[in-house]
Amino acid sequence: MPAGSQFTVVIPLFNKANFIGRAIASVKLQSSSDFRAVIIDDGSTDGSGDRALHAIGGDPRFELIRQDNAGVSSARNAGVLAARTDWVAFLDADDEWQPGFLAAIADVIDGSADLTMVSTAYVEDHPTDPVVNDWGYGTNGYVAFDYDFFGLWASYGGPPVWSSAVAVRRDAILSTGGFPVGISLGEDILCWMALLNTGRRAFIARLLATSHGDDSGSLTRAPSPRSVASHQHLVDAVARLEHPAAAAVRKHVNTSHCYMLMRTGDSSLLLRHLRTHFASVPLRTWIRSLLFAIGAERQRLFSRRPKAAPNRNA
Repeated sequence: MPAGSQFTVVIPLFNKANFIGRAIASVKLQSSSDFRAVIIDDGSTDGSGDRALHAIGGDPRFELIRQDNAGVSSARNAGVLAARTDWVAFLDADDEWQPGFLAAIADVIDGSADLTMVSTAYVEDHPTDPVVNDWGYGTNGYVAFDYDFFGLWASYGGPPVWSSAVAVRRDAILSTGGFPVGISLGEDILCWMALLNTGRRAFIARLLATSHGDDSGSLTRAPSPRSVASHQHLVDAVARLEHPAAAAVRKHVNTSHCYMLMRTGDSSLLLRHLRTHFASVPLRTWIRSLLFAIGAERQRLFSRRPKAAPNRNA
């Protein structure tokens, strides 16, 4: 590993054999070579680790660490612990960076010693309709310091930091405890929220990362109980939030949670959530949730109704 590198790139890897090569290639193509990269193979069963080694191809800047499956938070935390640099940049195994990603972040942090988190705009590469996430700043390279994290979340429906387009100070993320282990959904947002209190932040209005998101079938597949429980941690966190935009943030998060519960088909859990968070669920979501719950209950009752006995005299 090169000594004195500015960044450690942390790539958590679990069963992304078809994509890890693209992610590694995008790191190799960085215009700045001032980095080391740590890939944490989190117990993959599809040969992802071997694919990663092939893509690394003996490049001494890269290291593969294998561990038993413990989840994405554990994998990212292991990468942070393995880092020997002041800054850590994260890249999911199915995403990629533009060649200037690390250089752009380096330019910003070199002039601001008190920064602890720097993120960039990115694009979601949907085949028919790509989505640009710039939170209103455009893509002309403007750098926004100390932006209103929760205000932007309230205005645009999601937090202005994404797990494949961000770099953080290693000491800052270690001071917060890192990514919460055991949470499989929303764990990154909880981490960014904790980092807000560690120092200044900056946002670079350039499209420097691409989300490919290997989510085939995710919109129709019912969320697992673990995913629902994980997202509940985010619901609880924003419920405690004290900020002028807190009410709007809570509505975004609770809307997502209601739709997640609808996809599980669990009307009782959905109704319980509506009762507990009635003031934080938008009216339209309330109506859709109630209609869903009524329909699900009717379907349950009809499915239990005994079938009529055949008329043997006919």
